[in-house]
Amino acid sequence: MDNSSPRPVDVVMFGAPHVRACSGCQTGRTMEEMAIALGHRLRQLFRVLVNYRYIDVSRDDLTDFPEIAPQIKQGQLSLPLTLINGKIVMPGMFSPTVITYRIKQELSNRPGMARRSD
Repeated sequence: MDNSSPRPVDVVMFGAPHVRACSGCQTGRTMEEMAIALGHRLRQLFRVLVNYRYIDVSRDDLTDFPEIAPQIKQGQLSLPLTLINGKIVMPGMFSPTVITYRIKQELSNRPGMARRSD
């Protein structure tokens, strides 16, 4: 295995485009707006070490996620929903700090990856 190009951490954010991330905030950002901002931030911090994508559950195909697609469609998993390497992280909550921390954990657990404190 080539350690110079490790497989990126896979981060997927599920949301709805016109739903406010904070249900009590009338003027807050939508899930889609927050997801786009998160994608920019993750690219700045991790560059090619993270593969990030946003899934609009009202428009995008969920067939790549057969384990959770029925739960999302039936409202059993709250949005926004984040997956990191296929594991559910914080359903119904959005925290860039926690997501960044979890990505750093994933990267630090890889052989040959130095821990970073930033």
